[in-house]
Amino acid sequence: MNSKQISCFLEAARCGSFTTAAKRLYISQPAFSRNISQLEEELGLALFRRNSFHGIDLTESGSIMAEAFAATQAEIDAAIGRARELERQRRVRLSLGLLEGQLLDDGLSDIFSRLRITYPNLSVSIVRDTYSALMNALSAGEIDLVCMPDWQLRGVAGLEVVPHALLESILVAPKRLVSAPEPRTYSMAEFADLTFVSVDVEGHEAIAALLDDLFASVGISPKVVLAKSLREQIEMVEMGDGAILINPYNYICYSPNVCCFKVAELLPQPFSLAWRKDRMPESVTLLRPFLENPCKS
Repeated sequence: MNSKQISCFLEAARCGSFTTAAKRLYISQPAFSRNISQLEEELGLALFRRNSFHGIDLTESGSIMAEAFAATQAEIDAAIGRARELERQRRVRLSLGLLEGQLLDDGLSDIFSRLRITYPNLSVSIVRDTYSALMNALSAGEIDLVCMPDWQLRGVAGLEVVPHALLESILVAPKRLVSAPEPRTYSMAEFADLTFVSVDVEGHEAIAALLDDLFASVGISPKVVLAKSLREQIEMVEMGDGAILINPYNYICYSPNVCCFKVAELLPQPFSLAWRKDRMPESVTLLRPFLENPCKS
C-alpha cells in the first residue's frame, strides 16, 4: 500500500468514475486501474462495485476504508502544514536598525519577546549605525526595518511608517560639570551655563533646530559645540565636554561618568518603525500584528 494507491482510491470514490479520476490525477487509465487493483489485493477487500452501465460504486467495505483514508490524509496534510510552518520560521531572520548608542525601549523589548515566543525559531538581530548608513541598508534590503524619531522619517519617500512610542527626553551631563541630581524635576534655565553638544551630520539637522527652539523658549543662550557624528557626540559627553538632550534608552545614560536630569521643558519625542513599501520582508509580515495589537500576548 502506498500514497499513490490511496490517492487513486479516494479520487475514484469522489468521482464515481475511474476514467474521470485518472484524468484529474494525470494518470493513464491502465495505470490508474492497476493501482486500485493492487490496493484491493493488498487489503483483501473489494472496494468498488463495477458496472458497465452505471460506472462504479463503493462497497460497504470501500465506504469504511474511504472514511478512514480521508481522515488519515487530512491528518497527514495538517502535519505537513505544521512542519512546513516551523521550517519557514526557522529560516526567517528579522533585522532592526537603531541609531548609534540607542537601546531597545521597553515597548520594543516587549514586542520582540512576544514575537519570539510565538515564533521560537525566528532570529532577531540589531544593527546600530548612522542615519545615512541605516537608510542605505534599508533601501538595499540589508535590514528589514528601522526605529527612529519621527522627524528623521518624515518625508522620506517609499517608506511605510508605523507610530511606535513616545519616549521621554532627559538632560545628560558630565559629572564634572554638574552637581549630583536631586529627586525633583528641573528647569532648563538651571542649565544655562552648561555647554551642549549637538551634531553636524546629514539626517540630524533637526537636532540643532530643536535645541535653538528650546533655548529660545526659556530665554537662555548656552554654548553649543558640534560633533561630526552621533558616536562622537556621545563620546564628547562621556569625556566631559558638554551636555546632551536625549531619551533614556541610550547607553550614555548608564555611564558612571554622567548624571541624568528630568527637565520640565523637555517633551517626549515620538518614535516610529519604518520599512520599505515596495518590499515588505516576511519577518515584518510576522511582526506587524504585534505592532497593531501591542497589549495582546
